[in-house]
Amino acid sequence: MNRSLRISSSTGIALAVILSAAATVAAAEPGNANLVRDINPGQAPSDPDYLTDAAGTLFFAATGPGGRELYRSDGSSAGTVRLSVRPGAKSADPLYITAIGSRVFFSANGGGGLGRELWVSDGSSSGTHLVADVRPGSKSSNPRALAAMGGKLYFSADGGGGLGRELWVSDGTPVGTHIVRDIRAGRKSSDPQEIVAVGNRIFFRASTPINSLWASDGTQGGTNAIPITGGLDVLELTRVGAKLFFVSEESPNGPFTGRMSVRVVNPGAQTSNRLMDLPECSDQVYCDYACGDSTCRFGFDLTAVGGLLYFTTTTDRLWRSDGTKSGTFKVTRLFGCDINTGAPCAKSFTDVGGTLFFLAPRYTYSGPNGEYEHVSTEVWKSDGTAEGVELVKAFPPHDVRWFEKGPCPAEPEICANYLVGSSAALLGQYYFSGPEGDLWQTNGTEAGTKRACPAAEQCANGPMKFTTVEDTLYISADDGIHGRELWRFIP
Repeated sequence: MNRSLRISSSTGIALAVILSAAATVAAAEPGNANLVRDINPGQAPSDPDYLTDAAGTLFFAATGPGGRELYRSDGSSAGTVRLSVRPGAKSADPLYITAIGSRVFFSANGGGGLGRELWVSDGSSSGTHLVADVRPGSKSSNPRALAAMGGKLYFSADGGGGLGRELWVSDGTPVGTHIVRDIRAGRKSSDPQEIVAVGNRIFFRASTPINSLWASDGTQGGTNAIPITGGLDVLELTRVGAKLFFVSEESPNGPFTGRMSVRVVNPGAQTSNRLMDLPECSDQVYCDYACGDSTCRFGFDLTAVGGLLYFTTTTDRLWRSDGTKSGTFKVTRLFGCDINTGAPCAKSFTDVGGTLFFLAPRYTYSGPNGEYEHVSTEVWKSDGTAEGVELVKAFPPHDVRWFEKGPCPAEPEICANYLVGSSAALLGQYYFSGPEGDLWQTNGTEAGTKRACPAAEQCANGPMKFTTVEDTLYISADDGIHGRELWRFIP
């Protein structure tokens, strides 16, 4: 459908009417990507975000005529309903929507002089309300890093009153919402980040004052640091089954001996095991430019697939780990998409029934100043062995289609759409944004790699924010007529 943007204005108006009607007619047709509802009528986008499945109901944040609010949807236009948090024209701007059963918790500004606080919704108007004024008065507690464990919500918030930003817990009631532990006593904050639930504990990074790893069972006495000798920072906290993996920056032998390591915390353990040291960049120029240090700490992409951890390094290797040293090894070299630096660009890592699927674009430099003008996208899969890495399909070179606000590994902030990292698994298929910006799927074979719809005009343009609810795939997409809105695909 992106081709419709290149036709004349008079033809475009007529085609817009036809396509708008077609989207309505095709709303119940399997095998097509269909517009759910034009939430922000016209070409203005509603920009759906935080698409979240709560016991079969989709919740998300979107911008409509009354500002940015919380919505729920059953996949139909009539069943896509605004849940007003802040009456009037000002936006509540829901953030960090997190499901616990059939309810969602989120951060929002409900107005009324309360500031940004913790809210909850069960999908009804009466069931959408403030949980607690964590920081009493007009100043905001700004809840963030929300995570669910044992039917309760854990989050980072600034409670005021000299506490700073610390770890909080809530059961959805005012009396059941309280601080877990004042980790950094006084006004200074421990600033919990990357909160991840693993088994009956949550893990997070806290500033004490260096960024260290902490674990909590939800009680003050059960909230303690997990020591790392010479540890300076932790990041990329990732749950794989009952284990927690993370990357640690360490200097065990004093200054100027820093290293980046992959570590694991096993179930119930109060310590972590170092599995491997991450190699340094293969190209120092790229490293300094993209990462800011010689260890390229932002090239990891830790992903859980079928009980294994997969991650990339900036030396352009794909690694895997089962949580043991012997089971942590290089699977393959990815042959980086940047032929000048070897910078890895593998994205859209997805677990499809225990098999890893991902995309690997390849740049082609053909401009007068060395800029890249074409790219070839490849679809790969891996079962975790060196022999089990397979190229599923290589698309022919195609023009770079620019996409704003995509998460790039380096400058510039405007990057090609294949870096967005949109993908999902549904009914044994890998769904992804194809080289022409429409929806594709694969069963892991070249013959089974195809557009998800019979024709490009029937597939959403620029799909992002993939989320599955039962047997339906929901995405944010732009057909060039309605702006970026909520779409769905039923196989």
